Amino acid sequence: MKRVIVAEVEQYLARMLRLALVRSGYRVKTTTDGNAAWDMLTEEVPDALITAAALPGISGVELCRRVRRDLPHRDLPTIIMTGRAEEATRREAQNIDRVVVLDKPVSIRTLLAQLDNFFSADSMADTLVGEEHIR
Repeated sequence: MKRVIVAEVEQYLARMLRLALVRSGYRVKTTTDGNAAWDMLTEEVPDALITAAALPGISGVELCRRVRRDLPHRDLPTIIMTGRAEEATRREAQNIDRVVVLDKPVSIRTLLAQLDNFFSADSMADTLVGEEHIR
């Protein structure tokens, strides 16, 4: 079962995302604070991070930077959800590897499809690496 951390400042949206992800077979931890999200990321390696761009404490973009810089799971697939007014944040986030930026309001279908894309790409890469190793 894939593990996902959701960091979303709006509690009702965090609950809605959690419910949709759990129903789709994910194990989910949620928080409304960037510092708490960082603590979660350092305690247990998730398979993906879904975060709002604007969080109290550490922002979603800063979370991504810290993951890439400080954690062994530097290539953690991440979805950053932004408001349309956060264009500078969007440009900054799009320059980080394995980060996808989605506009709020985020469609659950789009979010799940993006997670599927991340995980199917990982699966394909594992297969290719394995085949290359055998040769």
